Amino acid sequence: MQGVEASWWSVVLLLVSLKASPCLPQDSLPECICASDILSCTDANLTGPPSEMPVSTVTLDLSHNRLQQLEGGGFEELYRLETLRLSHNQVSAVHPGAFRNTSRLRHLDLSSNQLRALEHHFFLDVPMLEELLLFDNRIVRVESRAFAGVSGLKKVYLSHNLLTDFPFFSLHSQPHLSTFDLSSNRLNRLPLQDISNLPMILQRNLYLHNNSLVCECAMFSLFRLWEQQGFPR
Repeated sequence: MQGVEASWWSVVLLLVSLKASPCLPQDSLPECICASDILSCTDANLTGPPSEMPVSTVTLDLSHNRLQQLEGGGFEELYRLETLRLSHNQVSAVHPGAFRNTSRLRHLDLSSNQLRALEHHFFLDVPMLEELLLFDNRIVRVESRAFAGVSGLKKVYLSHNLLTDFPFFSLHSQPHLSTFDLSSNRLNRLPLQDISNLPMILQRNLYLHNNSLVCECAMFSLFRLWEQQGFPR
């Protein structure tokens, strides 16, 4: 009888814990899957973030929806948020304060959207951001202070955009940046002095292939130096 009683109490405790879970008001999120601190709302035909989201959310996946812009304060209740996936939407505008109160954010995926520029206010509220995915957009312009407020940035992926130039000098203020991908853009000339002044670890992982670069003697010398030092290309 004691074994049966113990099993009964185990079931009761399990039900109580499920009822108390902050991730369970699923009636308000019928199109989403909630598991512990993960909220997944992929391919749910959403035009914006759900109006109610568990404040315990650490990972939020809104990829493959119909978001067109990120309004100010759209994620401000998610103060524990560390990973935000917004790929394969139609985002063309990021309004000031879009990431307000998400200072713990470390991974942001905005790939496969319709962004045309990176402006200085985009990432001001995410100073701890480490990885930023922006490939497969329509970006033609990156402001020189676009990453100025992000002190922990390590990896940026900007391939498959429409950039004809890039402010490489702005990367000198990024002490932790180790990977920067600008491949498959429309770059034709490079500010070689600015690139030569970048930390060697960043030069090693600066990807520039599939651009329309005009080969000059100084550029050839730089690429030759990278080849001699075994930098991957």
